[in-house]
Amino acid sequence: MNELLTGVLTGLILLVVTIVVLLFVFGVIKVPRSRRVPSIVWIVIGLIISNIAVRFTLPWFWKAWAYSWITLIIFNIMLGLASYMFTVRIKDEHGNPTKEPDPTARKWASVLVVLLVLGVATSSWKEIKKARQKSQVAITPGFSPQLGGTQAESVNYILAVLDGCETGTGAPGSGRQFLDDGVTPVRNPQDAPWGTGAVGKWQINLSDQRVLGELKFLEAEMKLDGSLGPDESLDVERNETHNRAAAEYLYKKYGTAQWTASVACWADKITMPGGVVVTLEGPVGEWSAPFSPRQGFNFSTGWVGVGKPRHQIEYTLRDGGVVINEYPTKDGKNQIIKGEVAGFRVKSLEKKPVTVEITLTPS
Repeated sequence: MNELLTGVLTGLILLVVTIVVLLFVFGVIKVPRSRRVPSIVWIVIGLIISNIAVRFTLPWFWKAWAYSWITLIIFNIMLGLASYMFTVRIKDEHGNPTKEPDPTARKWASVLVVLLVLGVATSSWKEIKKARQKSQVAITPGFSPQLGGTQAESVNYILAVLDGCETGTGAPGSGRQFLDDGVTPVRNPQDAPWGTGAVGKWQINLSDQRVLGELKFLEAEMKLDGSLGPDESLDVERNETHNRAAAEYLYKKYGTAQWTASVACWADKITMPGGVVVTLEGPVGEWSAPFSPRQGFNFSTGWVGVGKPRHQIEYTLRDGGVVINEYPTKDGKNQIIKGEVAGFRVKSLEKKPVTVEITLTPS
């Protein structure tokens, strides 16, 4: 089941649940007092619905709310406790709750709300800071002599380098969509059935379920902006323009992670003066293909996505030494690599691959 279908089904479930809850609230569906559900149960249901709704409808807020699994749990506990405290009422001499709110509970609820707002604001600030740093480094005017300094020209050059390394002679722009017959698309492996394997000029991996999910989103976007007709499908195998659109979409979203296998070819072509961000995908339990930058660059590393996925980075030094570090570090501090680094490899220690960013700037 792809992400688009999952989102539609989730939306329908949320709609049905919301309607049922509103029917209870407005008394359309009546329940005897003896059978009424405690407020804490409604709060838990509300938290579950809210988290699912935010996840699929407000992705920008979800990044702050679920900055890590710890913040997600803490924020939900705080919101749940604050909601419950607002429902606490003063009891009469017989121990029955009155309609008057408990002032002490309301004060504590207000404190929790303030702390919650501060926590979400802090997470949002960290996300915004991370996004700004990435955009400032990834597209830098003049980082390659082939560029005029605009983002579009930067993407065009990177894609030319990638197609040359994937299906060409290694020279930027030398890649090809089809074999010599002009009909059969270049595929890896070449004898793989239609709809599978890495295909076309930019070797879009149709055997990767994550890539297939992204292509569905791209197809929907292209239909909305008119690039595809209502009855037209995205065809990265038979259509070179579609293959390029997919490559550009994946590059803008994940950087060079989709083309890690050919990193030895394109590494020195995109690390030009001015700086660039290179992304490598670390497989589960094994090392990625090595990335070797040109000499004269400083670097910093970080990972992409929510949470703090455990992974290792192998640094090969120019004097022949090898250093392997595990991240995130236990003390949270940056680790200094002594010596000039000649290459990087990445390995995921989680149950799924980890994408790592290597930011290179001229020394």
